[in-house]
Amino acid sequence: MQSKLEPRVRELGNQLFELSSKSSMSLFDKGFWSGKMMDWSMNNHDFKVQMFRFVDVLPSLKQSEQVSKHVKEYFLDDEAKIPTSMKAAMGVASTGGIIGKMASSTIRKNVESMAEMFIAGKDSKEALPSLEKHWKQGLAFTVDILGEAVVSDEEALDYQSRYLELVTGIADVVKAWPFNDVLENAGNLKLPRANVSVKCSSLYSEVSSYAFRDSVDAIKSRIRPILEAAMQRNVCINLDMEQVDYKDIILTVAEELFSEDEFKNYPYFGLVLQCYLKSAPQDCERVVKFAKRRKVPLTVRLVKGAYWDFEVIRAKENNWEIPVFTQKAQSDACFEECTEIMLRSFPHIYTALGSHNVRNIAFGMSLAEELKIPKQALEIQMLFGMADPFKKAVSDMGYRLREYVPIGEMLPGMAYLVRRLLENTSNEGFLRAKFVKKEDQGALLDDPAKKVLLNLEPSKGDMIFKNEAPIDFASLDAREKLEKALMAAKKRFPIVAHPIVGGKRIEGLSLGEHFAPTEQKRVVSNYALSTVEIAENAVESAASYFETWNEKFPVFERIKLVRNLAQKMRDKRFELMAIMMDEVSKIGPEADGDVCEAIDFCEFYADSMEKLATPQERGFLPGEANKYMYKGKGVALVIAPWNFPLAILCGMTVAPLLAGNTVIMKPAEQSSGIATILYEMMMDVGFPKEAIQFLPGKGEVVGAHLVGHPKVNIINFTGSRDVGLKILKSAYDPSPKQKHIKRVVAELGGKNALIVDDDADLDEAILGTVKSAFHFQGQKCSALSRVLVHESCYDKFLSRLCQSLKSTHIGDVSIRANKIAAVIDREAQQRLLSVIERNKSKIAAQLEISDEMIEAGCFVPPTVFADEDFKSELSQTEHFGPLLVVHKFKTIEEAIADLNDSDYALTGGIFSRSPRNIELFRKKAEVGNLYINRGITGSIVSRQPFGGFKLSGVGAKAGGPDYLLQFLSGRTQTENLMRRGFTPEL
Repeated sequence: MQSKLEPRVRELGNQLFELSSKSSMSLFDKGFWSGKMMDWSMNNHDFKVQMFRFVDVLPSLKQSEQVSKHVKEYFLDDEAKIPTSMKAAMGVASTGGIIGKMASSTIRKNVESMAEMFIAGKDSKEALPSLEKHWKQGLAFTVDILGEAVVSDEEALDYQSRYLELVTGIADVVKAWPFNDVLENAGNLKLPRANVSVKCSSLYSEVSSYAFRDSVDAIKSRIRPILEAAMQRNVCINLDMEQVDYKDIILTVAEELFSEDEFKNYPYFGLVLQCYLKSAPQDCERVVKFAKRRKVPLTVRLVKGAYWDFEVIRAKENNWEIPVFTQKAQSDACFEECTEIMLRSFPHIYTALGSHNVRNIAFGMSLAEELKIPKQALEIQMLFGMADPFKKAVSDMGYRLREYVPIGEMLPGMAYLVRRLLENTSNEGFLRAKFVKKEDQGALLDDPAKKVLLNLEPSKGDMIFKNEAPIDFASLDAREKLEKALMAAKKRFPIVAHPIVGGKRIEGLSLGEHFAPTEQKRVVSNYALSTVEIAENAVESAASYFETWNEKFPVFERIKLVRNLAQKMRDKRFELMAIMMDEVSKIGPEADGDVCEAIDFCEFYADSMEKLATPQERGFLPGEANKYMYKGKGVALVIAPWNFPLAILCGMTVAPLLAGNTVIMKPAEQSSGIATILYEMMMDVGFPKEAIQFLPGKGEVVGAHLVGHPKVNIINFTGSRDVGLKILKSAYDPSPKQKHIKRVVAELGGKNALIVDDDADLDEAILGTVKSAFHFQGQKCSALSRVLVHESCYDKFLSRLCQSLKSTHIGDVSIRANKIAAVIDREAQQRLLSVIERNKSKIAAQLEISDEMIEAGCFVPPTVFADEDFKSELSQTEHFGPLLVVHKFKTIEEAIADLNDSDYALTGGIFSRSPRNIELFRKKAEVGNLYINRGITGSIVSRQPFGGFKLSGVGAKAGGPDYLLQFLSGRTQTENLMRRGFTPEL
């Protein structure tokens, strides 16, 4: 079809260019300052980066001194490749006193004027004069509400109220506007004058593809009143599309809502589809199929999409296939493919082309002509504040042009503004090509399909090591597989963990019981109470096999076994997740992360061992050969925790095995079930039964005996500080029979803190805080327990944080909507409830749970405390639960000092947009894992090796380049090659 249409496409495209040339050929309706900013941004990458960062942070800067400080940090750095004239202008703003205040005020006003280019007003009342003016000029509109990230039900309900107010306010005013046949006549439809676009995620703070059904139902319940109000007042409602993770949620919401009896016959509903998605043609076919089931048409707005950078980065972070096209020509070609699907579905679909690309618009016009679709039935949409010459050209050709008009406060609108600025200064953008690069008009009208280049996307095999991709729960198949695995796991419980020594399973021992944390009447695992005698036999078995495993079992065979174990875990992924969800009460994504980390440990340590396996040549002297090589140390005792029951146990076990040591696995009592599954998988892939002794039981019995045993060479421990310090003391006090110094690797926890600076992005800070402090009930070594907030934003942060916590769902892990579940056991529950009771006067917010929940399961109400005492137990003691204390600070130096005032040094972070404060934090913060502008949990093997110092532990970071060396002894071998004055080299 495209080749047949090409002559007409060029004809219409040239007509659009000709008509647009009669208007002012400015890309933006702009003043001098805004124009300079945009021009420099499109011609100077460094300035563009700094300017957009500055625009993003400016609304949070309340005082002129803050503006001056950020101007200095962003623009006046000696290394910044920024035009001298701009540095000079910004230099005035960086000075103090009255001049600095005046300059800061001017800069703020100029940025606000730039925002006004793209944002029509803070609300409908403020935007209506502009909307009416444009209506009289022949432009229709659709209005969207900008805003902050929705972090609570309170904020979501506020958005619902604003949408209702918008529908009502606009509908009442537009009735008095003059009639416009082009804007109101769509052939068989008389279009409403009022048109509103709704962002679904703004109506429900807990939306997620993992909790798919809950998200769909919650959004539908919030949209229904908006649709009812729209029907009563003859308003068109469109459901906007957002990131790809929400795509199927939004499509399902549209299909189900628009099919309900109350709404199925209303012809003024619509939705948006994004053509930069590889799935766009399939999405179009899905919508067409749905539209044909209705008796009235559905409006579909085709756009390229506004989250390209986000989608690419997120996919690369998760090692997923990139869901968007990576070449602009591909998106342009897909846009035309989708245009054809939609136009061929007329009159079931009324198509709106959301684009500034003259080629795409001309293609849609020519195809509509070919299909004999009335001109009134095709709509062109463009962004408010951009490309006015093209808008006028489209109108002059008799087509309906609708502007996408955002409204909202400047602060919430900054994300939108920056996105628009990035889009419009993009190197490949059509508008930049036309107005800045002055590209040939004929080339701009070429068929985009002919511009697509082949093999630009890198092969996944390019990386030696790549992290295991987490499950994308936007996939229905993934959600169904997990559901089946959960049902199967219920039938499998209780799992019984027996000691296995030398390959022989020992039965007949007394059993301990571990109950499901969320359902204390149900036993999920039993663990045999191994005796000292069994522990002694385990040491003897491990010690006797050491030489065989270390010397005779080829290192590359050990590597192969570990890689096979990784594949086994991939094959049993959903089964492993389901067991962990029930045994230790991890929600699905957290359990999946545990499996991914276990696989990563296997693959990464296998890679590390490959590098260490070959002896290294050291020095190159004639007549002398020097080699450096490694050998295992002996017997490794692995004492693992329950909170990462698969990942940590697996990593702590396979690392010493790869190094040539035999291992005694001592799992935590609370996670003996998943530990049993891990041991069975290791046997299934071929590990010698003598190389691994499996020893469930009480740590204070078998663990204590083995720590001091003279035949144990390595102790690999993760757990509490008190137990870890006892192990260190015992290990370094050798018995008379011991002929070696034990190597102890101990990770002992933390009292982790996060700083929220005065210029922080509070949306991101709150979301990062809630996830870091309360997911998996705060039972991570890295979990956030202290937040230090600048006094200027303390009240707002605390208020929004408390509302966010109260909106979070808590309960059984099998219910997808729940993000918080029960703590591990009754002992932990009672300990945490006691802490809450002792500090109840400091409670700022608490997620309410019933007495029945506390009685039935090990639930603890997630709690936020506000405290001024940096020496209190809330600030200094690791509680290992969903408890968070918030402090106030005045200066960044004070905050860093308070963060460092702890026995621990494990994880810490800062939310700040001040380069100076971030750099100070980098240099001064005493933490092993330092995070900037993100949450402080979720370290990834290789990318973020995990571990701290001070009393947080001793040893190399897990998942890092040094970890394997702890289990090896280095040896140097030197040989004299000279014989009677002769050497082969000479």
